[in-house]
Amino acid sequence: LGQKNLMVEFTADWCPNCKFLEKTVLTPKHLAGIEQKYAMNFMRVDLTYKNQGGEKLLRALDSVSIPLVALFSSKEPDSPLILRDIFTRGQLTRALEQELE
Repeated sequence: LGQKNLMVEFTADWCPNCKFLEKTVLTPKHLAGIEQKYAMNFMRVDLTYKNQGGEKLLRALDSVSIPLVALFSSKEPDSPLILRDIFTRGQLTRALEQELE
């Protein structure tokens, strides 16, 4: 992915908290602003159905539950910042600032 930062979102259709985040925090408009400001790539890991690769990545991030968002800095890709469960736009903004500025 070159020199871009990466945001990985773990979600599933059966997860009400995931759907809440998608409607309030992880909206296309909000993500477009993040993409521009932070040179961000986005990856969505859909766990609606069996997804061995996605589940393995989730476990590698020391988690078994969703929603989860992992922020990977292009400068320190081996130590992502993890946001679990429900979070606000403000909490996401602070996490981005902490990890990427």
